[in-house]
Amino acid sequence: MLLPFLGLFQTLSGAPVPPVATYSGRAHAVHAAAPRLESEVRIDGVLDEPVWTRAVRLSDFSEFSPKDGLPAEDSTTVLVWYSPTAIYFGVRAYEIHGGRSAVRATLADRDKIATDDQIQILLGTFGDGRQALVFGVNPLGIQMDGTIVEQGVSRNQGFVVTSAGREAPDLSADFVYQSKGHLTEFGYEVEIRIPFKSLRYQPAEVQSWRIQVVREVQHSGHEQTWTPADRSGASFLAQSGTIDGLTDLRRGLVLDVNPEITQHTLGSRTVDDRWSYEAQRPVVGGNVRWGIAENLTLNSTYTWSHAFDIIDGEIFSNINNPFNARWDYGPAGFDRRQISVTSFIYKFPSLHDSGSQLSKALLGGWELSGIALFETGTPTSIGPGPDILAVLLEPGIAPGHDLMNGHALLPTLKYSPEG
Repeated sequence: MLLPFLGLFQTLSGAPVPPVATYSGRAHAVHAAAPRLESEVRIDGVLDEPVWTRAVRLSDFSEFSPKDGLPAEDSTTVLVWYSPTAIYFGVRAYEIHGGRSAVRATLADRDKIATDDQIQILLGTFGDGRQALVFGVNPLGIQMDGTIVEQGVSRNQGFVVTSAGREAPDLSADFVYQSKGHLTEFGYEVEIRIPFKSLRYQPAEVQSWRIQVVREVQHSGHEQTWTPADRSGASFLAQSGTIDGLTDLRRGLVLDVNPEITQHTLGSRTVDDRWSYEAQRPVVGGNVRWGIAENLTLNSTYTWSHAFDIIDGEIFSNINNPFNARWDYGPAGFDRRQISVTSFIYKFPSLHDSGSQLSKALLGGWELSGIALFETGTPTSIGPGPDILAVLLEPGIAPGHDLMNGHALLPTLKYSPEG
């Protein structure tokens, strides 16, 4: 009955209207092809823009906990599309046990929504089935995010992990993304935008990412997933679906610069039983993170400081003038004026789609990282002393030199087999 109306609309508009694809997890239709649309939306938690009618739909969730393999008790629909610069998710979570009155949602702090209803989007941008980025939101759009690298270790750091079948993420990472949600008569609705510059992914013209969507229902304690997942499986992430055909992703300039300056004040009791306070020299520094490529990130930290003390922490040092501590006040022996630490992480291109199982097993899943430390030397002593002999014997490590030291650790290779 709808076909004649669709044909009439196409005739009147002059443009073909592609059918909206629905991917049912229960029917094992778990390889979704999200459309690439030249559009932007306002992230306000309301899925009322026309572009959402062209998004693909992920539906028909399954129970994962307390008992897996059953159809989900609650209905959930996730809309997905992407623009040149970001990927968008729209969630409609239906609650059959009273609508909005059965939904638990609070204006909590970031990463503190463990007792709320929530939606978790797990993206495996390298397609290896062993690691994923986690973007969680409660019904009001409060965020909770982290990373998962499956190692067979259970950690509970804020996410609700109601089963032994999946690991809790490391919540130390804070990604830049936008989310907003609100309660509705049928449950709740959430809108999410994840910029590509917040992600690392393989350098391929056509991307295929693993995806799993998890819904936590607090009033029943149920945990539901888009793709059916077996709790006894060796890997939870390997049971995810995929988003295929992602093309022409534009990250733009990925550069984070965080300047820092700290200062502390020391207090001491004077001879007349009063307290004297003196502000110390400030410590100036900063952090730079540069996403050179989709799979290569460079991090650098620089600190300038000037350490002073009285007796320099030596065992046989004494204060020459106990009535005037400033008499012995000067540069500390451990003073390092300038310290710079640079590190990098390079993720080798994934061989997930390689036809050879041997090359996939041996060459896929490698990650290369390294770190280098550069620092200035300790202060030079004035006058003859043991430092002169020490410099002659051990010029690279003895105190008393003011040259730049460099310590480079050998690059580290990390292997995580592709699933």
